[in-house]
Amino acid sequence: MIFDRKDLFGRTVVQVVIVIMGILWLYPLVRMVLKSFEGGFVNNYSAVFLDAGVYRYFWNSIVVAAMDIALTITCVTLAAYAFSRLRFPLRTPLFLILIVGMMIPGAGFIIPWFLTIKQLGLVDNPLSLVGPHVAGGIPFGLMLIRTFFDGIPKEINEAATIDGASKHTIFRSIYLPLGMPAIATVTIYTFLGSWNDYLLPLIFLQDPASMTVTLLPQKFVVFAGSNYGKISAALMAISIPIFLVYFFCQRFLEKGLTAGSVK
Repeated sequence: MIFDRKDLFGRTVVQVVIVIMGILWLYPLVRMVLKSFEGGFVNNYSAVFLDAGVYRYFWNSIVVAAMDIALTITCVTLAAYAFSRLRFPLRTPLFLILIVGMMIPGAGFIIPWFLTIKQLGLVDNPLSLVGPHVAGGIPFGLMLIRTFFDGIPKEINEAATIDGASKHTIFRSIYLPLGMPAIATVTIYTFLGSWNDYLLPLIFLQDPASMTVTLLPQKFVVFAGSNYGKISAALMAISIPIFLVYFFCQRFLEKGLTAGSVK
């Protein structure tokens, strides 16, 4: 009976904490939605979606996100396979050095990144964001996909080798298909990180034609003053792809994050 009461108390505390966290998360979202109706729903959203210049922001973000995903997935899948199944000198130290990148805040690299991009002449070019995004996404993606590859039985690898398959064939025909849950998770997180990035575009991009969606509200701050209705409508427009990704890809996130945890 005592244990039942303790268990009930523990579940109640957890549920209360979850409810409080849910309220704290939903409050700014609900407030943003309500603000987007101030001054007229049609007026605010038409200012966002009927402005031809706005679509340039979305296009820039789509291009950057696509390149981030392509380069990040290529790098982390190849590296994860190498660290998981190949044997070479300094394998463990190199892996630890790459993983240490997860512990260093991205803001610490802004000055060297900006100086490098300036020397390359990529200021006011959306592609200047790709390098920092990929570098920042590799540690998490490498750790997740390598953990998944480690969970694939080595007997499959050995059987394919006996059948005459090369390492490239084994990687392409076995590890990539089996690793799709983890790869999908890294793809989703790479997209979300790229789409939501605000600090780097704010520093690297000054020309409105090169800006990404996170800088879109600034357009209405400048031209509409403190019209929070239009600003909130712009924020809602930015958030729509994020909501869609979470809604349709939630099961991939769950599978990918738990993949490899149980062998």
